[in-house]
Amino acid sequence: MRSYELKSLVPVWLLFAVLSLLFALKITPNEPVLNLLMLFSALLVGLPHGATDHFIPFDLSASPVSLREMILVFAVYIGLLGVYCCFWFWQPAWAFFGFLLITWFHWGQTELECLLSSLSESQSLPSLLERVCFALLRGGLPIVCSAWAFPQDFERFAQTITGLFGLQASQSALVETLPALMASLLPLLVLAALVYHLGSWGKFSLSHSYFVLAESILLILFFCLVPPQFSIPLYLFTQHALKHIFRLMRTDPVSEALCQQGQVPKAWVRFFWRALPTSLLAYSFLGLFYLALPSKPAESYGLFALYLAFISSLTFPHTITVLWMDWRQRVWHA
Repeated sequence: MRSYELKSLVPVWLLFAVLSLLFALKITPNEPVLNLLMLFSALLVGLPHGATDHFIPFDLSASPVSLREMILVFAVYIGLLGVYCCFWFWQPAWAFFGFLLITWFHWGQTELECLLSSLSESQSLPSLLERVCFALLRGGLPIVCSAWAFPQDFERFAQTITGLFGLQASQSALVETLPALMASLLPLLVLAALVYHLGSWGKFSLSHSYFVLAESILLILFFCLVPPQFSIPLYLFTQHALKHIFRLMRTDPVSEALCQQGQVPKAWVRFFWRALPTSLLAYSFLGLFYLALPSKPAESYGLFALYLAFISSLTFPHTITVLWMDWRQRVWHA
């Protein structure tokens, strides 16, 4: 992991550790402060982290931006976004279930790419089995640990987010069983952790292996101690978003050159400048999404549920884009 990436993630890990300790000691932080923290991180990096997806084809090929191809990318992206938005209104329970599965895969692929990018050329690369297990572990920790440690909070969140779209009685049984279903997958995560950490031990440097293990332990504690209404949004808007932005910076030749020259702030400015137009467009779509709701949220909890529902709709085309990116960068090729 590059120094500027580490410097950006250390405050996030400290936040996770402090919140885990506070909740372990039954000291509940001020909820409005946590809400403001989530709102700030959501606006700053949460939604913008996927707002430069339309540049990815050009960055990967180091070719100039073509307006015709850009319009094509936008058309496909907005079409897929519209499909998942409609899915929420048509089948909210199944849309939420799909949200969990897509999120699990996407967070896992982001963590895997970050792991691979942190390895030096002299180190052996993980096998395909180890890569799958690592993605399974890291992508599933936020969902499975939260469902296992906080089944009632998880169900409340599921009921809130699906209730925004007029959940039918026929679908309520699925929503009620989702926390138990996700929690039942905990042995799968344990198996994935054992396969990856035992299989890769000794393959990489000892310091790298300890670092990856320590990060996994921190995430387990964070999601088992901090309620999901705080832990999952904070993880999405901080660690996940930052790791994906770092990947985009490494992919963009101009940003990569700036970082190599030690001009990291300029690389950040370039990222936010590129993300600004589509971020504003996405926020306008979010407003339309809100207006179309049959049941308008009135409190902060419902508003964050709405935001995550919209993010899940964006995650659908975003994950497909990143999967294509994985293929081009051979993330899943051992």
